Amino acid sequence: SFKGCQCKAVTIPASVTHIDCEAFAYDMPNLERYTVDVNNTQYSSDENGILYSARTADEYKTLFAYPKNAPAESLSLTIVEIAPFAFTKVANLKSITLTSYSKQLSYNIDKYAFYNATSLESVAMEGYVNSIGDYAFAHCPSLQSATISDVVEQLGWELFNNTPFTSSYK
Repeated sequence: SFKGCQCKAVTIPASVTHIDCEAFAYDMPNLERYTVDVNNTQYSSDENGILYSARTADEYKTLFAYPKNAPAESLSLTIVEIAPFAFTKVANLKSITLTSYSKQLSYNIDKYAFYNATSLESVAMEGYVNSIGDYAFAHCPSLQSATISDVVEQLGWELFNNTPFTSSYK
């Protein structure tokens, strides 16, 4: 869909009701932000240019796509889910902290969510993690630390394949 696109921004109009999880997964190295029309009922974006699959900021939502060339080096997010390929090939992000909204609402990190995130050095998964999908952090050549909460129900296959990390569990 957008493979090879050299654009710096993508605008999602109000008429868009479905985006495939791989639509923005690869080869958009210059992308700095997503902007969603305020009248779109299926997607939203925030001040960081992150694309979410939810209508408003008050709803629990899925982080759908993170811009490949967003300037932030560090993020702290409260989430319900990270979609497959959401952070694939992200260039500048070095650290991320993830947490759940509450004890009753755990979060999921889908398969390939951070696959080949080249600058990612550390990830902290706090709170209540329901599942971490297959290859979620695979092929992250800079990953040195992955801290996973002791409240995790399912771990996928080959989470840290080809990744030089040290791990810790709370």
